[in-house]
Amino acid sequence: MLGNPTGQRWDFALQAAGADGFFSSIHNSWHNWILPDEFLLPTYAQARLTRDYAKGKWALPYETTGGPNFRTAINQYNMHPAEHWQMMMSFLGAGLQGVGLWSWNHRLSGPEAGEYGLSDLQGKPSARVRLLGAFCRRCQEHREELWTAEAQPRVGILLSWDADCFAAMPSCGRLDGWSALENSRARLGAARALLYRNIPFEFITDDELAAGKADRYPVIVVPGMALVRRDVMAALLRHVERGGRVVADAPFAIFDETGYPLCSS
Repeated sequence: MLGNPTGQRWDFALQAAGADGFFSSIHNSWHNWILPDEFLLPTYAQARLTRDYAKGKWALPYETTGGPNFRTAINQYNMHPAEHWQMMMSFLGAGLQGVGLWSWNHRLSGPEAGEYGLSDLQGKPSARVRLLGAFCRRCQEHREELWTAEAQPRVGILLSWDADCFAAMPSCGRLDGWSALENSRARLGAARALLYRNIPFEFITDDELAAGKADRYPVIVVPGMALVRRDVMAALLRHVERGGRVVADAPFAIFDETGYPLCSS
């Protein structure tokens, strides 16, 4: 989810719109590849995306890291129990309604040997199991409060499948070295700036924006989109006219959805 989904022909917003909920896979050893040396930001960003693709619906990661990774993943490291706690707090803070933890016991050989195991090498409950158990018991104690809590975002970070698709096209999207991942990196940069300042935010798709759902957010951030649909541009202008703010990073709105310069009629 952190990269450019159009390269794999994935449209997460479309999937969520046609279903009763949205379910994702968040494995820190595999899915943080765009930010290989970080843990908290990519974890929370994926949790936030999982929640925001399916606003008002059931949303949760159906599989997440259950234990350490030893050999086969992109990022090979031993996941500390405290990182597990951060991971669970990120899921909770994003408003997810559940979590699935991989709990394979250790494998001595073959693919993914030793990965994700909740037990130790002796088959005993590990420190992360005891920590996660305490976390789950505390969530159970506060289940009513957690279930009825509502997010109060101050910023909406714009997502656009069309802009991502345009960025991934070598013939027209990669301007002055602009790569297929630059939209993704810009989104994460906006999320980083807000997260580090404890400013609550959500991701909002261009379809949601065009449908008139911008009023939920005092500020809309457009993180470096060379392509902006004409109906989305009109929605951004209406948002400003009604007293909202738009913060746009360059490149911004050079082309419309047809690939023509947006300034042309």
